[in-house]
Amino acid sequence: MSQKKILNICLIIAGFFLYLVASQFAEQLFDWFDLPINQGFYITIPNLIGILVAGLGYVITLKSRRAMEFLESSVSELAKVSYPTLKEASQSAVVVVVLVSIATFFLWFFDFVWLRVTKFILSV
Repeated sequence: MSQKKILNICLIIAGFFLYLVASQFAEQLFDWFDLPINQGFYITIPNLIGILVAGLGYVITLKSRRAMEFLESSVSELAKVSYPTLKEASQSAVVVVVLVSIATFFLWFFDFVWLRVTKFILSV
C-alpha cells in the first residue's frame, strides 16, 4: 500500500476519534446547560458539531506542512520495522508467563512469611 493511502487512513481514523470526543463533549455541554438536542432527527446538533470539528481537524492537518512531514516520516519509519514471527512471539509469551509466575510465587512466599512473623511478634 502506498504511503499516501496509509496517511489518509490514519487521518480518517484520527478524525473519527476526534468526532467521537467532540460529539460526546458537545452532548455533555448540551446536557449541562439543558439545551435541546433534537433527538427526533437522525443527526443531532452535538453530532453535527463533532463532524465539523473532525472535518476541520482533518483539513488543518492536511494543510499543515510540518504535520504532514512528521506523519510521512513516521510512516516511512514504520515501514522499516521488522515484526516477530508467530513462533518468536509465542516463545516470548511463554517466557513472560513463566517469569511472572515465578515472581508471583516469591511475592506470595515473602508475604506469607512476613504475615507469620508479624502475627508472632504481635501475639507476644
